[in-house]
Amino acid sequence: MQRNAQEYEVQTIFDEQQDHYQLLYVGWRGNKRDFGCILHLDIIGFLYVILLLFL
Repeated sequence: MQRNAQEYEVQTIFDEQQDHYQLLYVGWRGNKRDFGCILHLDIIGFLYVILLLFL
């Protein structure tokens, strides 16, 4: 499904104490709320774990 940019926005979540970071899309698909993870980043010591989710 292709998303209309006017109906969706990008939001960030920062948990600096646990070093977890996310980039999300949120919006509406018809009359239902829709959201999902675009990028998830965990910092573990000097090791960076990046999960990219392609929609």
